[in-house]
Amino acid sequence: MPFRVYQEIRILLEKDFPNAHKIKLVCSNLNTHAKGALYEKFERSLARSLAERLEFIYTLKHENWLNIAENELPALTRQCVLSCHFDTIEELWRAVS
Repeated sequence: MPFRVYQEIRILLEKDFPNAHKIKLVCSNLNTHAKGALYEKFERSLARSLAERLEFIYTLKHENWLNIAENELPALTRQCVLSCHFDTIEELWRAVS
């Protein structure tokens, strides 16, 4: 995973949900998506504290719905969102629908 992904995981655990006991992270079934990868990017004590609060949930290798979502989001962005301005979340939901 790119380093920014690890930074986002850190932000998720430390800033967005600092009091959460466990965060379930749904990800594709790749060897880079593992707690051990945190130790390659962060100092050992920080990596351990992050890893202890993460639970990885892997999608099936041959039925990976995450790939479908990753392919659809850019199309959705180009078709519905990129050239528009939304004043409310409700307006965005209507456009996406």
